[in-house]
Amino acid sequence: MKMIESPDAIDLSQHAVIEASAGTGKTYTITHLVLRYLLVHRLPISQILLVTFTDKATSELKDRIHEVISDKLNDTETPSADRGLLQQALTDLPLASIHTIHGFCQRVLKEYAFEQGSVLDKSLVDDNTVYIKQLQSLKRTWPAIEGIVGKLNKTKLSMQQLDKLLIDLAKQYKAGDVFYPDSPAESLQLAKDALVEYVSPDVDELKAVIDGMNGLSKGKKPHRYKKIAAVLEIIERHQTDAITAAVISKDFSELKKLFDGILSDT
Repeated sequence: MKMIESPDAIDLSQHAVIEASAGTGKTYTITHLVLRYLLVHRLPISQILLVTFTDKATSELKDRIHEVISDKLNDTETPSADRGLLQQALTDLPLASIHTIHGFCQRVLKEYAFEQGSVLDKSLVDDNTVYIKQLQSLKRTWPAIEGIVGKLNKTKLSMQQLDKLLIDLAKQYKAGDVFYPDSPAESLQLAKDALVEYVSPDVDELKAVIDGMNGLSKGKKPHRYKKIAAVLEIIERHQTDAITAAVISKDFSELKKLFDGILSDT
């Protein structure tokens, strides 16, 4: 990595990646690189592309470039041969290609609409606009869902809160995700698939560890040991492929009682 003391030290004939922390002069470097392209390579500003992240950064970059070109133009030591180029750059600056990433993509799509065979009136919209439109379309199907009013009331959320929750969930969605399995059997299969990558616990080894725990006395509190042993038996039962959704539901309730009992035995 090479330390850059000045934008003038950057070789314009090569690609360069500039790494810098906030406030160390990235915008200053970019604006002076633009000035060098104008004066050294004699490029019109219309042939220079600047792409940044936010609308605020784009606006600031335009202002700073205008300031740098104006300062150079007003400098009495600027050669007369450069003044015409600088004046033209100031005139063309409002048309310069200084965009956000999404703004640049929109411009390219519009300019090459015929080549793509797409419509000419493409517009840039916020993601939320798309999600809200799709959600409203989905909500029109809710009256046909049996018991929908009760289910919505059970959430104890206002419609505005529910909309936000659903949109947030949609933004996190990935291809292949299933939010609501069609049946208990499908839900069970999804759970089994998710557990494939995990190694089943060695129940005998767990029992041996518990037997050796100094803080677990079989004599003084045998009921606690019995509850932990019951938990291990349920774990062992769940290692078979024959487990069903009904058994899981029953065992879940039993496990909750056992753990509540273990934690309350102090």
